[in-house]
Amino acid sequence: MTTRRYKAALVLTGSLLSFGFAAGALAQDAPPVGSIPAPDAQTETEESRDRTSVFGEILVTAQRREERLQDVPVAITAFSGDMIDKLGFDNVLDVATQTPGFQVGGLGGSNNSITPWLNIRGIQFTDTTFVNESSVGLYVDEVYIPFPGAGVQQLFDVERIEVLKGPQGSLFGRNSSTGLVQFVTRKPTDEFEGHASLTVGQYGKIGGEAAINLPAGEGIRIRLAGQYAHNDGYRKNPETGIDTFGKVDAYGLRGTAAIDLMSNLELTVSGHYARGDNIFPGRDLRGTRVPGNTGVRCADPRDVFNGLCSTRNNFINDSDNPRITYSVLDNPVTYRSYGGYAKLELVLDDVTITSLTGAENWKSFFQQDTGFGAQSFNNVTSDFLNRTHSFSQELRANGKRGDVSWVLGAYYYRDNRYNQGNVFDWYAATTPGVIPSSATQGREGRVKSKSVAVFAHVEAEIIDRVTLLVGGRYTSESRDLVRMRFYNGCRVGGTCPLAIDGSNTADFKNFSGDLTLRWKPSDDVMTYVKYARGFKSGGWNPSAPTLFAAGPADPEIVDEFEFGLKADLIDRRLRTNLALFTYNFDGLQSTLSQIVNGVAINNFVNAGSAKIKGAELEAVITPFDNFELSLGGAYLDTEITRVATGGLGILPGNRLPNAPKWTANGVARYGIELGSLGRLTLQGEFTHKSSVFFTVDNDPYRTMTPYMLYNARLIFDSADDVYSAQLSIENIANKRYATGAFQTAGFDSMYFEPGLPRWVSFKVSAKF
Repeated sequence: MTTRRYKAALVLTGSLLSFGFAAGALAQDAPPVGSIPAPDAQTETEESRDRTSVFGEILVTAQRREERLQDVPVAITAFSGDMIDKLGFDNVLDVATQTPGFQVGGLGGSNNSITPWLNIRGIQFTDTTFVNESSVGLYVDEVYIPFPGAGVQQLFDVERIEVLKGPQGSLFGRNSSTGLVQFVTRKPTDEFEGHASLTVGQYGKIGGEAAINLPAGEGIRIRLAGQYAHNDGYRKNPETGIDTFGKVDAYGLRGTAAIDLMSNLELTVSGHYARGDNIFPGRDLRGTRVPGNTGVRCADPRDVFNGLCSTRNNFINDSDNPRITYSVLDNPVTYRSYGGYAKLELVLDDVTITSLTGAENWKSFFQQDTGFGAQSFNNVTSDFLNRTHSFSQELRANGKRGDVSWVLGAYYYRDNRYNQGNVFDWYAATTPGVIPSSATQGREGRVKSKSVAVFAHVEAEIIDRVTLLVGGRYTSESRDLVRMRFYNGCRVGGTCPLAIDGSNTADFKNFSGDLTLRWKPSDDVMTYVKYARGFKSGGWNPSAPTLFAAGPADPEIVDEFEFGLKADLIDRRLRTNLALFTYNFDGLQSTLSQIVNGVAINNFVNAGSAKIKGAELEAVITPFDNFELSLGGAYLDTEITRVATGGLGILPGNRLPNAPKWTANGVARYGIELGSLGRLTLQGEFTHKSSVFFTVDNDPYRTMTPYMLYNARLIFDSADDVYSAQLSIENIANKRYATGAFQTAGFDSMYFEPGLPRWVSFKVSAKF
């Protein structure tokens, strides 16, 4: 889609929104047309719409209680379990394709990334040392997950997914300075029921998911769920014949028990385990040198991505096929994750007291091959071993009296993170007569964090239909660099002397909060204005060239101003959600791999301050029965306004990384009634992104040009909704695109993190 067409579509949707708002204002003097009618009052037409819809009413817990999404004065995109199934979501990267303002990058490609970098409204933290926290929080059943890769593996038997945009510190225990993603899993009930599914597809894909709910006696409920995913690999090196790049072999298990200790006291205990033994998908490797004059870098970055440049050995990769890679080694990508929580809920009249204790453990290892083999000047692997252990304890009270609702809580958190990294010249070590490069080196880092916080949130109706919401949070946090070691010229554990061996400590204190004014002119229209401040503590860079350069980096502070409008209109045939926002962002933390004084280093810096302005619009339209259209779009203008660190190519006016100016997404569904057989649904999906820089220095070689992806699905549901089948074609055009771009300075090639190629699969499901 061209920018002109995209803008036209946005203007058209904006016109619909304006019309809808006017209709909502008139509705103050008329019977509410967007309210949900009682079941016995629904018309046959409405029942028909509800039967085919997957974008119906969703209850969320963004404010620590169940509410209609349309009543919450927070920018939220939410997906029910049915939507997750019908849209074919397998991981958090899929969620981002249909969420305006939400991007996901990371190492490892699009289907088995264990290091996803979550980005909301242009703010993300890219950390290749894995000892620092993301600017975007990830939660599973309200428990904070310190390593995003661990939470991503739990996307099965999910009741819903919530993506909350903007600072969330006054309601969620851990700081979520720019937003959060929450998975809410299905809980045990008193009914015996369950579901199972089987998926088969191209590249040896086979997978399955199953869950069963078991009433285990009076007051005891148990739910067990599991998932398995496998493929044989979807990328091939045409020179070596290795075709296992991108292989996945993973499974996850979860068990949850709910016990009524007393009539007003419930204990919920949940545990999970996940394991993956995958193969790195290889990279889209491109030469960066002028053919025939390989001592000179190509002047036009587009020539690199389009395969017009060469390595120093005059090898040119001009393939446009996303299934082709010239990575040589089928590097492992493995992980183990286990943890769980215990939740006590005591109900005392109009007050609920909750204790939530969580523990999470994560271990991963992956390698990345950065060479063309004999065709390249440099051939090294970078490998990373990561371990994270965390413990959290939250105690909170929720209450409501009259028109006043409140939340009061305290939170304790600690974690221990370890990272070991090596850069190794494997080609020289395995090829006789080749002189090893000086790239071989090893690094170690261990960071311990401890955080104590208290938070409060109050909501009160101050006049008819006008509500004031006030929240605050005080945080005291310590982050200790327990160990930082650098081995020059050898790998971790080698016999060479240490170049660096040191430690350091840092403490951070902060008060943050939010203030919101909500107005509901009718039951179908809600608008709000909001101010919020977000906070993320400083961090360390154990990959720095000196102990002094390791930090600490200063905290990130985000000031957000937002206007929002949510409306259900035209007899529930049109839903429009709009958010306009501006951020003042200070202390931007960023990592940057560069050559400094002839030495390749990994900088972790406070890049400076940034200004962000944007708009997000989501609309669900049912123009006639059995047809449903969901559209989303976002505009994002990011600019670094002040530079705190000089000499690194970071300049005023630079854009933030992985922050496309324009994005759009959509789903169109048309249902065909088959009488007693059931329903057949034709579904199409698209996602569009404009160009992005992948690094804060806006290196023109580490970019992605605009692209659009299309999916199509044919879905059958039986009349009793017990059986279903889905035929899916994803990335119909077999589009080659990148989710990240990297280059070790001085190398003769650029490598891009690949998106998935065209993929056909078939899924059957049953409920019981």
